Amino acid sequence: MTVPSRSTSLAVTAAAAAASVLVYPFLPKKVATHFDDEGRPNGYGSRLSAALTLPAVMAGLLIANDRLGGWPGGKDREDRKSGVDARDEAMGMVELALLPAHLSMLAKGLGAPVDMSRVSRGVLGVMMIGLGNVLPKLPRNGLIGIRTP
Repeated sequence: MTVPSRSTSLAVTAAAAAASVLVYPFLPKKVATHFDDEGRPNGYGSRLSAALTLPAVMAGLLIANDRLGGWPGGKDREDRKSGVDARDEAMGMVELALLPAHLSMLAKGLGAPVDMSRVSRGVLGVMMIGLGNVLPKLPRNGLIGIRTP
């Protein structure tokens, strides 16, 4: 059973934007936005950039996925519908992976003791498992997977 991926993408983007709006007044002027492999901050940004960057990226992915319906290689699909469904699922999983990263960064900015190295490893692991579920569903195409005509 799969979740309607476009609905998932929209809900996840809305959740990230809502979280940003809720915590924005409480964020310090300078927020850690990038972390090294051990979870220590090594990049900082303003609270506006911390609150807006990932929700804007998520909205951009949602719009790009909607508008670029016939990605490169779309003409050589044997089964166009399954390719579109698989692409929608993959994009939904990418957005689902960005949400905990965004929420963790906001929580860290608010002073919560968040281990960012664990968050990034967990997000990457779950995303690899999810994409491993989607990739076998792809038909032969010119963009992702086996590209032999």
